[in-house]
Amino acid sequence: MQLAEAVVEPDQGHLVVGLLEERLGRFEGLDRRNLLGHLREHVPEHAERGRLAPRVSDGVREIAGGGVPVVYDSVGRATFYQSLDCLRPHGLLVSFGNSSGKVEPFPLTELTKRGSLYVTRPTLYDFIRERVDLEAASTELFGLVERGRIAIEVRQSYALGDAAQAHRDLEARRTTGCTVLIP
Repeated sequence: MQLAEAVVEPDQGHLVVGLLEERLGRFEGLDRRNLLGHLREHVPEHAERGRLAPRVSDGVREIAGGGVPVVYDSVGRATFYQSLDCLRPHGLLVSFGNSSGKVEPFPLTELTKRGSLYVTRPTLYDFIRERVDLEAASTELFGLVERGRIAIEVRQSYALGDAAQAHRDLEARRTTGCTVLIP
């Protein structure tokens, strides 16, 4: 996988540059530390949660030679245009969340002027509508987890008796990644 194949995921104010192939254990030829270090120059530490720093798209486009092919945006309104600005021509924005609010309607010319971009808003149900599709996807996912090709990282855990605090932390956006309640 080459640098230009990197994807960008704005996640609660933190810019996470990931490689789909890396997550599946086939990382090749990209010094991710250098990439992240360069991007951090464009992401101030005081960046507001749920927003990308104003110039982060400049850093992404510079490092990725004109932009990345795909941006997965789970934040929504606050990062929508910045996510578009990270894409190379003909790139794809996958908008799948709205933690900062729903993306407002926008003129289609925004896609044209940024390089004939594509935007999609997928929902899981469309991919597992039929029982056979659900079972196939589940088998594939659990197989990848069992073989260690996908790691599930638990970032915080709470005793079951602290479920109310866990909910408060989630609502206040003090958590990231997987949260687990332990009986």
